[in-house]
Amino acid sequence: MAIVGTRGHTRCLYEYVDGFAELEVAAFVPLDDQPGEPGQLHVYREATLDTVEWSDIDAVLISTHEYQTLALERVLGLPRAGADVFTMYDDAGDSLLHVLPERWAVLNPLPASGTGLEVVPGGVDFEFNTLPTRIAERYALIVSYHYCHPTDTWLKDTKSITPDQFDAQLRVLTQNFVCTTMGELMNPAADLPETVAVVTFDDGFKDVVEHALPLLQRWKVPATVYCCSAPLLEHSVLNVHRVHLLQAKLGLGYFREAFEELVASRPAVALEPLTHPGLQGLYPYDNPATRRFKRLLNFDMPYAELDVVLKLLFERFIGEDAPIAERLYMSESDLRRCQDAGLEIGVHGHSHRVLSRLTEEAQRVELGTCAELLRRVCGLEDVHASYPYGIDGSWNDATKRVAASLGLASATTKVRAITKPADLRGRWELPRYDVRDVFDDAGALVADKLSALFTAD
Repeated sequence: MAIVGTRGHTRCLYEYVDGFAELEVAAFVPLDDQPGEPGQLHVYREATLDTVEWSDIDAVLISTHEYQTLALERVLGLPRAGADVFTMYDDAGDSLLHVLPERWAVLNPLPASGTGLEVVPGGVDFEFNTLPTRIAERYALIVSYHYCHPTDTWLKDTKSITPDQFDAQLRVLTQNFVCTTMGELMNPAADLPETVAVVTFDDGFKDVVEHALPLLQRWKVPATVYCCSAPLLEHSVLNVHRVHLLQAKLGLGYFREAFEELVASRPAVALEPLTHPGLQGLYPYDNPATRRFKRLLNFDMPYAELDVVLKLLFERFIGEDAPIAERLYMSESDLRRCQDAGLEIGVHGHSHRVLSRLTEEAQRVELGTCAELLRRVCGLEDVHASYPYGIDGSWNDATKRVAASLGLASATTKVRAITKPADLRGRWELPRYDVRDVFDDAGALVADKLSALFTAD
């Protein structure tokens, strides 16, 4: 037989289903191009759909809940006549990936070496650094925000929700959920219902204290605000926001021309493209030139060169860093004001780097510098983090080791999914939706994104 599915779901079947490990599997086709249901599994001969000897396959198991329809579409027409294709779920079924680990013992442990379970260096045992099972029935909708300001401010051309939109969204969230912070969500002893929502803000914009905080107070909604330390320690504008402001001022086309012209005038540098499957196929709605430009800005150009180029362009078209940073980001007093109002402050790195592009030691500096500053300024004990960019492939196993060694209590990503008990126990790869995924244009919750909250056992 052949298995087509995700590593995480197939590993769950291998470990928890009696007899599954004894199945004669000729080929495993992993859906590594999809971000959901991640996991480590290397016990089968792996293949692509193009390399499977379909004439020898008498049965195909679709091993995924999240991507069952997609996997079926890909397999359609490939097996020989008479071969059986098995699916596991109807529309109402819950994923075994989120049921079996909560209730069953491991029956078939993966091999501890060779082609089996990955050996993690550094002395961090992820199995024994997980949270107690007292949160085994807790589910969460974690929502990510960035900018929040009116349309007529100096940031008017950045992609932002308005305070009016945020006000309406908070009303909807409070009508449907108990809202909490990441700290409370990760606290096994917290008195929370089974399903909660968490509002989070990335980047530490002054927008939060000026426009979002009054609305959070109005609706009595706590929130977790993830901040970077470079604006506070160096009075600098982060590259990601240099890009936002340059694009807002110049337009994408002129910005790209100016960037490419400046790069062409400087000594050539070798690119450092990331090859993780989660980072392939980005920006599908852009033309090739724009896709290449966005990848250069975010993932491919060496930081030593990108820092210089963006700083030169920023100074030419926008101005010096320090006064812009003062207007753009929260100050230390702003952070304490947010804390006094019941908001939670968390780590978003020092300079908003893609962590998987850095060495393990550089990641330690990137996250540790920010954690140290916020512990000092805000008196934090439990420190929660969100990974910059956060898409699948923007962090790696080294990131999780660093998070553990720094004593971080959790880390959120931007993998779009409901946070489930298994995610909470794993703690350093929590999924999170962007606000645009959760609310439609009319301000209503998008029901199909939230169905897992109401169908899970």
